[in-house]
Amino acid sequence: MINKNFNYDECDMFTEGPICLYDGKKIISPFARHKNLIGYWNFEEMRVLDNSGLRNHAINIVKPGPTFNGIGSSAYFSNGDYIEIPHTKAFESDNFTITFWIFVIQDFFTASKGIRFCPIIQKGKDDLFSNKFSRFPAIYYDRKDKFIKTFIKTNKNNEENAEGEFFISNSKINNQKWMHVTLTKKDKQIKIYFNGILDNLIDLKDTIQNNYDSLFVGGAPWLRDQCDFPFLIDELRYYNSDIDESLIMAEAAPALGGIEPNYINLGCIDCSLKDASKSCKEGYRLCSPIELHTGGYQVARTMGWLNWNTHIWTYSALQSPKEFEKFKGLAICCLDNK
Repeated sequence: MINKNFNYDECDMFTEGPICLYDGKKIISPFARHKNLIGYWNFEEMRVLDNSGLRNHAINIVKPGPTFNGIGSSAYFSNGDYIEIPHTKAFESDNFTITFWIFVIQDFFTASKGIRFCPIIQKGKDDLFSNKFSRFPAIYYDRKDKFIKTFIKTNKNNEENAEGEFFISNSKINNQKWMHVTLTKKDKQIKIYFNGILDNLIDLKDTIQNNYDSLFVGGAPWLRDQCDFPFLIDELRYYNSDIDESLIMAEAAPALGGIEPNYINLGCIDCSLKDASKSCKEGYRLCSPIELHTGGYQVARTMGWLNWNTHIWTYSALQSPKEFEKFKGLAICCLDNK
């Protein structure tokens, strides 16, 4: 039986069950669907199709690019390209999780070459002429300093909050590097993860303002001429709930070259030794020199925490704190296996 609600323009052939080829040696069937997954775009097909089974397909196409794992293709955005995924009832949830891989090819930003903050993913439309914004959620890229700026539109209406409540990441999306990004909301708390490592979080001050607008990926039509730098997005997933942190780490695991995401956390940036010693969450402590040399420095560089002159606090510095009273540095926390 054919689904009467199906869009017949999408397919040339219909079948009730899987298709068997070569005497059953090859079977074509739908993808397995994770709980609460409402959109999965892997950019493997000529059209941008939703492989979650809910048919949240994009209405336009995008150029193919290389993928983070060397198999298939990613979405290549340049010259302000974007894809639009129309709103459906599945998106009407106060909680959500968005996960994706991103690779910025190059971006020589100057004030004469567009604007500083450009959308990567946004649910909602902005009316720049009337100063009305619809961002639930919105993930923007800081072209100057390489940070991620996240917006959540709430009902707190004033000029300062016109774009929504926001926060800025500690990690950076540097050029020529695949990074995994996760944005998740549960109740009033918003968290962002880079490569499976918790980067930053905020508690919203007001209730969210949902919208019935499209989901835009790679850019937005109202900023097409202002955001024309080239980048790739791959394995984009959208859940209408929060997901467990262990699933985030599992999906992001390839990013750190064999170092498990729960091995290292960010303590604080540009902080005193006293503050650094208190910044590690339960079960973690400041990394020792050997831990930094066997993975800590690699992770810090990958995440964009390091500058050429960054001082890094170590566990051994706590033995003589008076020597470092005038210093500030980066606190990297390692899993305490004692």
